Amino acid sequence: MEVRIQSKEPIIINNDTRSGKTESGIIEIEITKVEFNPKTMSWKLIVVDYLVTEVSASELTEAYISSERISRKEVIKTSQEMDGLFSLLGSIDSSDTFNTRLISGLLGETQQSPVYGTAPDQWQIKPQP
Repeated sequence: MEVRIQSKEPIIINNDTRSGKTESGIIEIEITKVEFNPKTMSWKLIVVDYLVTEVSASELTEAYISSERISRKEVIKTSQEMDGLFSLLGSIDSSDTFNTRLISGLLGETQQSPVYGTAPDQWQIKPQP
């Protein structure tokens, strides 16, 4: 399942705190796994952040896009929190798929609490090819 949002423009991040090295690129955030636990009535989501950069062509290779995982989090949400996540962007058509509702909620939650020092309007749903 590819449920991703992305930054609209490259973001500078400190990916290696030991060396202080910074990198810049588009940040993509994906929910890679969703599980419901009926015993606790809660949801477990695995959220992974990626730094996406374009690697220039060399004499031996063509230019390509690199996607490096920079963070992985396990998030537990109650059923009420998931309902709230789904409703962050207002009314959602009942014909929308679970993934559509999930990605809309992820975008809304990221806009409410931006990450990587960004502003709310710097995030969008990743355009599908």
